Amino acid sequence: MTNILLLFAEVKETFFPDWDPTNLWKVQLKSQLSDWYLGNAYVNRTTKTIEIDELFTPQDDDLMRCLLLHQLCHVIGGDEHGRKWAASFLQVARLADLRGQKSLADLIWADAGASWDTKEPNINPILQNMQAALAERPDETAANIIDAAARAMGISGLDLLIKHPLVETYFYSLKQALAEKGQGAADWQDGKCSGEQTTHGGGFACADCRCVRHPLAD
Repeated sequence: MTNILLLFAEVKETFFPDWDPTNLWKVQLKSQLSDWYLGNAYVNRTTKTIEIDELFTPQDDDLMRCLLLHQLCHVIGGDEHGRKWAASFLQVARLADLRGQKSLADLIWADAGASWDTKEPNINPILQNMQAALAERPDETAANIIDAAARAMGISGLDLLIKHPLVETYFYSLKQALAEKGQGAADWQDGKCSGEQTTHGGGFACADCRCVRHPLAD
């Protein structure tokens, strides 16, 4: 694995170039993480340090990048796995995908789906409405597709964005899925799946089992 200090500098520069310009934050491998935390990493806001369990040493650099990005999104989005954290993390996934870092993007989607503590209503009707609109108008803008999905629910596009702040991220992932798979019928059935896998191809947090589920998964 690449040196963790180099990976930390890389992900900061790549995904958060305007954050921490004076490099106050650092990363450190530790044998015992601060406080009571028992996971692989901990954000120590007092020392401005992302602490990584020294036993967590994956050979795949993307696994460490994913962990570092997960923690950086906590620094920015708060300690809980809530909306702000999820919005930051999924935006990173989208950027990684646009940069051609498919493996990293898939890891982030999977991690977000497993971690996100969502209290939002079922997202599936929104996805279905967005997919229907995209199937009819595949080159339409995000704003117009979101407005169309909102109108089908009897609300405005602004209300939909307030209710579901991640809906624009869903749009881009769904548009990519349609481009890759073709505009066939969706394999999205009320957020239900077998629950036997942690991922189904990457893309969306399943409302029932909270796996990461692709709307057009095989």
